[in-house]
Amino acid sequence: MTTHTTMILIIIALNVLTSYCTPTKEDIQNVYKDIFNNYDRRIKPRRNLQDIVNMKFTFSLVSITEIKEKSQMFTVYGFFEVRWKDEYLVWNSSDYGGVNNITTYQNKVWRPEISALNTMIRLNLIGDPALPVIINNDGTVRWFAGEHFSVLCKLHIKYYPFDKQECSLIVGVWGYGVEDITFGTLNDKVMFEFYESHVEWEVMDTLLTIDNWGDTPLLRVNFFLRRMPDFTVLTFLVPIILLSFLNLSVFITPVGEGKIGFSMTVYLTFAVFLGSLSSRLPPNSHETSILTVYLTALAVLCTCIVLISAIQTRVYIRYKERPIPSSLRFLAKRHSWFCLSCCRRKEKYLLNENSVSNEDSNTIKSNEKDSEFDNLNITWDDVMNGLDSRLFWLFISVVVTLTSSCFLTLFLSSQNTFEYFS
Repeated sequence: MTTHTTMILIIIALNVLTSYCTPTKEDIQNVYKDIFNNYDRRIKPRRNLQDIVNMKFTFSLVSITEIKEKSQMFTVYGFFEVRWKDEYLVWNSSDYGGVNNITTYQNKVWRPEISALNTMIRLNLIGDPALPVIINNDGTVRWFAGEHFSVLCKLHIKYYPFDKQECSLIVGVWGYGVEDITFGTLNDKVMFEFYESHVEWEVMDTLLTIDNWGDTPLLRVNFFLRRMPDFTVLTFLVPIILLSFLNLSVFITPVGEGKIGFSMTVYLTFAVFLGSLSSRLPPNSHETSILTVYLTALAVLCTCIVLISAIQTRVYIRYKERPIPSSLRFLAKRHSWFCLSCCRRKEKYLLNENSVSNEDSNTIKSNEKDSEFDNLNITWDDVMNGLDSRLFWLFISVVVTLTSSCFLTLFLSSQNTFEYFS
């Protein structure tokens, strides 16, 4: 036998083997014809109807669409892969040219009617009749069902915007109980192959759990989320902190120089920020945001500052031509910042007097000059400046205490994890 003849025989043998191992159109048509002959998709896929159908789930997350704090709605887009065995859809692949699997539309085979039970919109069954299912020759059916899921998620707003949330997608089956169907998981974690990260929320962990609601099997897809606070901090928290300290500059402004107008402007700005925060958060009476308490406290301080400024202005205008009561002179005598000119005038006044050689006489005269100076040189401007000096340090200590307590609490909460993680 020549080499040429041997090569021809090898090629013919390979062609025969290839034609034998590769399914043909007729092979696939025969599979469809045989397994769907007298097939009824309304009947549970068990030859013994007392047997239980075990369904395995995985969930692939595509995106977190949004989380609405006001309505407490959590919206995600993803799809389930559900697997079960249909005893009526089994064939021997060697009898059909090696056909191991086929595809068909999901409304051609038995499938469970499942839906999200905690949905906040219309209750729809998951899946689309136009989507295909994959059927293996051992009867395993693989069904892929994608959907936008908008579900209720009870948000905990106490530590906003450093909050962490746990939201769950609850899926149940209609028309069957635990004596007919059981749920299981192929993977107890959400799949992230197609996931696009969200601009505000970070997925810290996920968990798929099986539960029952009465005699109905349930699947819970739990999402553990953490808010990324950078945007809120820069656009909301930093301006609030700056305003809280800017508000104190009203005590540096002299009486009659727009003191009330300035304090009212800052007060209205706080009211705008408080309204903005209220529009973001749900009206929850069981849990109040620490940031809301902080803003309310600043608004109370701002109210006090407005009232103090109004009283100062009225007293100054009404009594500036009258003598200063002795009970108010200490405000001007002891302050050292806002009344430096007063102290300098006193020093100059004392230095211009003739000194006395006797130490006791010098002390007596000095006290007399102090009394004479107090009667002649202390003005209502000095009193108001002294009062402003004390109020400035009082209010700045309160603001620093409030701000540090608030943001230290928020920061420590951001370092804690869910009870699940512990």
